[in-house]
Amino acid sequence: MKMLVNPVVFPGLKETAKAKVVKDSFLNKALSAKVILKVVSQVTGITEQIVMSNTREHEIVRARVAYHAVCRNMLGLGYKTIAKVSVRNYSTIQANLKTHNSWMKTYPDYASLFRKIFIECSKYLIDDL
Repeated sequence: MKMLVNPVVFPGLKETAKAKVVKDSFLNKALSAKVILKVVSQVTGITEQIVMSNTREHEIVRARVAYHAVCRNMLGLGYKTIAKVSVRNYSTIQANLKTHNSWMKTYPDYASLFRKIFIECSKYLIDDL
């Protein structure tokens, strides 16, 4: 598998050090926050509207936290951008990403769910540019 480097995540990275650079506009056509939300919905079996709702049920919160983490890790989006897409406050996103890191270490079932979502989303990345 080829390594994809998003220039937003690593600004100032020298051309010789880049494994494979994907321009933002090209990456966003292949993988976007909407596509990630759709994948989260498919993997968890929870509708997109419910994932984005204010419900505090544990299964829905797990899906929402995973969505925010994938947006941050795969797209390199900032807290404010994720908050805008999710109709949340940036501090909520910051707290969710902290929760994600904790849950990855503590709960194997959440880690498994996140990996499934991450693998499904990585199918939308294009290897040959």
